[in-house]
Amino acid sequence: MKKTTFFAAVLFASSSLMFAELYPAKRELDIGLDVDLTASQNTFSVTELLVKELKVNLTEMADAMDDDGLIFDFNVSPQFFVDINMAPQSGFGFYTGLEGSMRLSTGKGLWNLLGHGNAESDISSTLAVQGDMFVETGVKVKFKAGRIGWTGKANYFVPVFYIPRSELNVEAITSSPLYMLAAEGKATVNIYSNFDVSKAFDEDLSFLGTGDLMSSITDDVVDLLSNGGVSFDLEGEYQLTNTLCVGVFTQVPVIAGKLKYKTPVEVSFDASIVPILDTVDNDDAEFEPDYDKDFKRGKTVESSYKVRTPFRLGVEGAWRPFGDWCTFRPMLGFAVRNPFGDDYSAGHSTFLEYSLAAELNVLWVLKLNFATLYHNQVFTQRFGFGLNLYVFELVANVGASGASFTKSWDVSGLNANVGFRFGF
Repeated sequence: MKKTTFFAAVLFASSSLMFAELYPAKRELDIGLDVDLTASQNTFSVTELLVKELKVNLTEMADAMDDDGLIFDFNVSPQFFVDINMAPQSGFGFYTGLEGSMRLSTGKGLWNLLGHGNAESDISSTLAVQGDMFVETGVKVKFKAGRIGWTGKANYFVPVFYIPRSELNVEAITSSPLYMLAAEGKATVNIYSNFDVSKAFDEDLSFLGTGDLMSSITDDVVDLLSNGGVSFDLEGEYQLTNTLCVGVFTQVPVIAGKLKYKTPVEVSFDASIVPILDTVDNDDAEFEPDYDKDFKRGKTVESSYKVRTPFRLGVEGAWRPFGDWCTFRPMLGFAVRNPFGDDYSAGHSTFLEYSLAAELNVLWVLKLNFATLYHNQVFTQRFGFGLNLYVFELVANVGASGASFTKSWDVSGLNANVGFRFGF
């Protein structure tokens, strides 16, 4: 009983003395590199694929999908930074990094057809693609005014390429006398870039090599660097209690970046399966698929296109009920992709973001963290550790990710984050 009382008293004392800053600095000089990679989809889990005999229930798949159907997501974001911390909530720094994403979706119509069938009428489905890549550099300053701590960032971002959400309408024909199922579609996808795509990809969109890509970028390096935009980040944090700090943050793109070139890509395909009906009652029958796809790069022309980094607004907190060895971090906000852009759509450009994380510091050397989050339209369940030797720190996180919440628990995609820091 005495030991329990003593332990509780130590926890209370440590928590009451703790200053509840959102992200306390660990070193006066911090030099680091963070790399985050994500690849995910929302339908097939790793456990379902790693079996001797793969069994697919098309009806269950169709019922589990939303209107976007099968979704593939790819995200990459490396960043190098230097921070100089002069006092609690006081300091400055600079950083440079890259943000890239790609999202593909098939639409639900074809999956409804495969899962439930429809012999009365034709069915359409909308395939969609969107992507972007930005190079970003900026400066950061932290200061305290009264009881509010402020962190401000001024960013200069350069768009490398941008693909507005482009849709390919696919018509599935079920009443054809020749085929039980046939599908066809055609669309134009415009790729806006600050380098000449035709120098790095041939007419069939085959990659010509890293040397050709770098040559294309080098030829336009002056325009690439001068076509950037400006955005500002601001966060204010307030200490509500000795153990709880809350903050409000925003990321606002003020001046749009510009892209110099437009490259149209004609996408078309035809698919058919005959005779699909024979396989219903005959286990030995085989599908006879006929599939043809075609990608044709059009002529690259100079055509200015404005684009912005995402707008974000949200709230977050840091709660340390037992002292600084245990931190709970909730966050809730929303983001807008290319706000005020020509391709803005409330349904596809605006989305919520959240995270709920727990961090445990074991003897202030080993850190364990657990998190569930939704960021850049990808769900992730993450576990990681950190090793902090003061002059050197290693952080590594791995996670199961997915384009849907349920599939992220089934490991339908992977997320990896690695960070290195050193200083004193």
